[in-house]
Amino acid sequence: MRISDAQIKAAILHPESSVRRCAVEYFALSGSTDPDLMPAVIDSIATHGRAETLPSLAWAFLLPQSAMSVDWAISELFLAHQSDDEEYAAALRGILEHADAHLLKGKETALLAAEHPRTSLVDAVRERIELISWSEDQCWQHLDQLCEECRVERDISDDAIAQACYLVEALSRFDSRCEARVLKLLAMDAREFDENPLAWLEPLAIRLAGALRLDAAIPSLIGRLGEGSAHLVPECTRALIRIGSPAVLESIEARYAQAEPFERMALAEILERIPGDATVAIIHRLLACENSEGPRYFLLGGLLSQFSQEGIPLVRDALLSAGEDPSQEHYDLRGRLLDACAVMGETFPECDAWRAEADLLQPVGVEGRRASLACDSDRQPRSLPVSASTLPG
Repeated sequence: MRISDAQIKAAILHPESSVRRCAVEYFALSGSTDPDLMPAVIDSIATHGRAETLPSLAWAFLLPQSAMSVDWAISELFLAHQSDDEEYAAALRGILEHADAHLLKGKETALLAAEHPRTSLVDAVRERIELISWSEDQCWQHLDQLCEECRVERDISDDAIAQACYLVEALSRFDSRCEARVLKLLAMDAREFDENPLAWLEPLAIRLAGALRLDAAIPSLIGRLGEGSAHLVPECTRALIRIGSPAVLESIEARYAQAEPFERMALAEILERIPGDATVAIIHRLLACENSEGPRYFLLGGLLSQFSQEGIPLVRDALLSAGEDPSQEHYDLRGRLLDACAVMGETFPECDAWRAEADLLQPVGVEGRRASLACDSDRQPRSLPVSASTLPG
């Protein structure tokens, strides 16, 4: 049984910083559309202060914004520069860079006043606002041209990556009108990276499939997970999370037993971020036949991210059965168990002792994996190809 979203939301104001971060991360990475989340984060900052709330605010760029929260971020950005608080300013820039372009319209002058000295934020906002008026054909033509230029140059600049992501954002507003073209792109073979412009379009088509929540793209996305391509697996993972439909869950469960361990970890990561009792039930069924430590840790972490009370004893038992030299992932899972229990209001026999040790341990193992999902945004240039290499979250 999972606790309610209302209970998780209440933890955004929890006294402990890691627990607040845990709650905000849940909503950010599961693509929640709850308009009350950002006001809760703002209240948390007012209560606990900037420094204590930075870990939570770092995830806020993935929360739904409003005219109020955009105005708040702009005014706070001005104050952050006044006090030379660059970490706080960076988090605020993330919110403004990812807010809906319609909310930013008419805010350019205020942004120029707040963002001093001027950074790329103002130019990015202006470009995204301009794209609001573009037609679907204009967006596709410009995207095709950009990918052809990258093929010829056999490289792609940060500016080009950002521009491509802005175009994906603009195309997502055309909804089902883009569906046929996206599915056609996903059906093509773009394996010859250097000579094929489709290789540059492929990850963008995957992002767009996620933004449009195309169930018809699920078989293609699941298939690419199995291929293990370094720059496509993260994109497919995020796209499937965004689609988040019952068909995604069914496809994951059907594929899991035949998948290699690396693919099972990716599948478990998707389950972690599609909230619901149906997801929890699937995780339990997969755990019953999973013997590999890596995928098993991912599945157990998924139960914690789902705030499943039945997951607490399973995770505890796994931690207690670890050998004398536990891995860093073990300590990460332990930290996540403590935070999840705090959110759920639950405890277990070792809880106080492990919490006392927590300050001496730095849970970084799976943290990087979770952070990589923070690019669940069509404007975040994280894993597009760069000279056949990849880009995190």
